[in-house]
Amino acid sequence: MPASRSPIRCRSPRRPTKCSFHSGPLVGRRPAATPPPTDPPLPPLRPNPPLFTPKAARPLGQPGNWVGESDYPTGELRLGHAGAVGFSLTIGSAGQVTGCTVTRSSGYRALDEATCRLLARRARFEPARDEQGLPAAGAYASTVRWQIPD
Repeated sequence: MPASRSPIRCRSPRRPTKCSFHSGPLVGRRPAATPPPTDPPLPPLRPNPPLFTPKAARPLGQPGNWVGESDYPTGELRLGHAGAVGFSLTIGSAGQVTGCTVTRSSGYRALDEATCRLLARRARFEPARDEQGLPAAGAYASTVRWQIPD
């Protein structure tokens, strides 16, 4: 047997099973590089919880009193026009109405226009509040029912 070769080694000297032949040391081969240990990944950052639970704008007074029988447009009353007007108000950070949109028409332009005109003049709100508890713009939606008085 040449001097550069190792002998054949068997796992069990009494019973021949699997044997392997090992030659001498490996020349020109390096052991596989083991990557350096890494720290476990950090958990994702969670945003800070809000300091304050945001709140929607809240009407001051009774919204049902913002439009009354005496506000019925005279021409529409004479013609017997009635209906419900759905609306959405934009509320500024001071609690005032800054915009009005008719979301469902009564079918009569004069009733729709009267609704927004009266609400812009009379409706007042406690302003909405943001995550820091500061006044913020908000919205409010409802319906005005124009019914011909008895």
